[in-house]
Amino acid sequence: MIVKMMKKGIMSQAENWPNQEAARQYLTKQLPWSQWEQSVFESYMCHGLENYEVNGKQGESWDALSMLEQLSSIIPIHVVFGSKDKLIPREWKACVIDTSKGRKVAGVHQIEASHMVPAEKPADFAKLVSQLIRDIICSPVSKL
Repeated sequence: MIVKMMKKGIMSQAENWPNQEAARQYLTKQLPWSQWEQSVFESYMCHGLENYEVNGKQGESWDALSMLEQLSSIIPIHVVFGSKDKLIPREWKACVIDTSKGRKVAGVHQIEASHMVPAEKPADFAKLVSQLIRDIICSPVSKL
């Protein structure tokens, strides 16, 4: 139900523009793009849009929750939320980390950002990921 609501909202967004400047004008006034660090936004403008006629939607990735269920039994999964995220309701975030659905989340983290943490706070996100990798590498591993 929640995933269907999210998909409906994303699919209703504008996604085609006549040129890159029109895409830039639209995106700089919309969440989440308006919150992104400038260098990340510029990279997205150069590499994230297709031939100036943007297909800005990120594809059919709505099986992410089922993938999370499968992967979390094999590798540690850490979820990072922006503490100022106003796009995703708390209920939806709770759904992502709901252990009763078979999801085993190794950690839940917050960074002071809104929805797109890696785009808004790339240095803070990289610092967290680096620390998590160090923690995984340094943790004792069972030899059984």
